[in-house]
Amino acid sequence: MTSHAADPLPEPDHELGYSEELLNGVLGDRMSRFHEYMMLKAHAMGPNGPVYFPSDVRRFVDFYVTRTARPLTEGEVRALFDTWEAEGRGKVD
Repeated sequence: MTSHAADPLPEPDHELGYSEELLNGVLGDRMSRFHEYMMLKAHAMGPNGPVYFPSDVRRFVDFYVTRTARPLTEGEVRALFDTWEAEGRGKVD
């Protein structure tokens, strides 16, 4: 997982990611919003309940907790589509 300065996240406590118990201690009153964020996303089941993948937890914390995430600019979106078209992805024969 990427290391961030003043990172509020500890190391995951399960081989697949973060347990519900650990995240509840870290996120506190943000847990209900985290559950909404995780709706329709995959997670694992550990022996004591759900285990959330570090990448999903990181995205949630970056956007909703530390606000380091930002929307893509119009130019960045265009560049992604240009790359996608140049690689021939998305074409139906």
